[in-house]
Amino acid sequence: MDKPNIFKYATKELSQDAFIFWLLDHANPKYENVDPVLKDCAITLISKFFELENKEMPKKIEKFTLHKQYQNIDMNRTGFVGDQLS
Repeated sequence: MDKPNIFKYATKELSQDAFIFWLLDHANPKYENVDPVLKDCAITLISKFFELENKEMPKKIEKFTLHKQYQNIDMNRTGFVGDQLS
């Protein structure tokens, strides 16, 4: 079974960044049935990010990608495809 793997991010990233990426990856639709509790936790964290930006969380996340260490930014959200952000 394909599932999120913390070592995908921990190879060169700080442990904290790797953990956050690993957790967020559980919200990825391709891991829909891997771990419902971690998925809910990831969705909650993503919704808090939207809340901090005064934006509405999309009702459905169809896909997203995570990028690490892009232009000296540790994490960068791209490609939330849903009701609002892409």
